[in-house]
Amino acid sequence: MKKWLIVACIVTVLVIPAAAGALEQYGAAFWKQWDGPVYYNYGMVYFFGGVRATGDYGTVPGKTIKQAYVRLIEGSWDSGRCYTAVGPSTPDGRLYSRTIRKAYNPLAVCYGYYGWLYY
Repeated sequence: MKKWLIVACIVTVLVIPAAAGALEQYGAAFWKQWDGPVYYNYGMVYFFGGVRATGDYGTVPGKTIKQAYVRLIEGSWDSGRCYTAVGPSTPDGRLYSRTIRKAYNPLAVCYGYYGWLYY
């Protein structure tokens, strides 16, 4: 399932609680930030191996996430689907993630989307 987000208009902050020391079981985020002298658009998707989906982030409830992808499109530039490694069908406690970035172009709108593959 694809979810379109206009990165140029939305700033999403992925909060990692330091006290709890844990992420949600899966998720996706898009944001902009300075990295050295350049401003970048970022896209990220992640999940823990063997996690069963609950319906959040466009997942199919009850299915086990096998792999996820993230994609950025800005003007005529397209990252294509960038996939995570394949996770196991049983919980292994490992985090599977993929982050991509693209130098910000103020003359084009950057769109981001993500999706999930299941066992």
